[in-house]
Amino acid sequence: MDFDSQTFPGAQTGARAQNRKKELRGRVVRENPNENTRLEKTADQSAECRESGAWHRSSSEEITSNRVRSAALMDGDNEADLLDDLLAQVDLRARITFRGKVCERWAIGGSRQGRLGFHAVLSGRCWLRVPDVTAPVEMTAGALLIYRPDTEHLLADTGLARRASSPARTLPISSEFAGANVGLLCGYFEGGVANIPILDALPAYLMWPDFSVYPEPLGRLIGALTSCALDEARCRAHVLQRFCELMLLMILREPSILKVDDIGVLRAQRDPVLRRAFNAIHARPGRHWTLASLASSAGVSRSAFAVRFKQLTEISAMHYLRRYRIALAERRIREESISVEQAARAIGYGSARAFRRAARRR
Repeated sequence: MDFDSQTFPGAQTGARAQNRKKELRGRVVRENPNENTRLEKTADQSAECRESGAWHRSSSEEITSNRVRSAALMDGDNEADLLDDLLAQVDLRARITFRGKVCERWAIGGSRQGRLGFHAVLSGRCWLRVPDVTAPVEMTAGALLIYRPDTEHLLADTGLARRASSPARTLPISSEFAGANVGLLCGYFEGGVANIPILDALPAYLMWPDFSVYPEPLGRLIGALTSCALDEARCRAHVLQRFCELMLLMILREPSILKVDDIGVLRAQRDPVLRRAFNAIHARPGRHWTLASLASSAGVSRSAFAVRFKQLTEISAMHYLRRYRIALAERRIREESISVEQAARAIGYGSARAFRRAARRR
């Protein structure tokens, strides 16, 4: 597990534990599906807080002020089907970097460059700092943080910590230790270019501070994951990795966390004009497509097509085409065990070298 020595920017100290949660009331929605209770939220934060039980933040660069919302919708569109189709293409591979107990003084800081990371609290109590919450948040058994690449955070044994530091001692999760300790499961998700639209739509972080705030059935899944992570003898790393992949899929499928309108390529596929171009690309990905031929398939002018596509997806049509081809090739290589050369030629690239060059651009 990485222990970054970077100082957490903007960290505050001196807040008393009994006042910490009061400071969060205006920023957070906490929903208990069993007791049907909810903390108050202020009107100016309501746009940030989705009713999922999770605390979340969207960085300003993720949301553009001129985002165009579904310019023209077709009656009867099934949003669930659109999202399911995209999730079916997602290439999720969880990797566990640490499972064990961190003892006495410790703090994990920084971010995992380029990957979606996570920390799950298996036992004990610790404190989390995230960029938009002044006071540290108490995290107890069952707590979960999922953070996007480059999202700074500090998870520590005390709310007073300001700097990441290596633990005084780490032990296997099954070990007994008389002193202060916290059981943690940490890791990240890696995958191919098919994950990019999903990652782009996620907020900077998702956080559940304890078992009580999960929506169902996610709460039961987190409970099972926690039990398995504590059972070191029967649940090895490969079992936990599959559990974590299922966990993330369940979170992505939670409608209060991820909506079709949050994902640019799905917004565009609901547009009756752009849908024709998407259908053409998906039917013949290996064709020598140009912006003009894509506009022709949509039945509009080249300039109108380019503007409409960029407004709804926030990327260019040719950028989408490159991403789609690369995702398709990665999937075929993974599932059909074909060579890179074969996959490259099947999607319109003249050679494996040309494909690798395009994949680096993503």
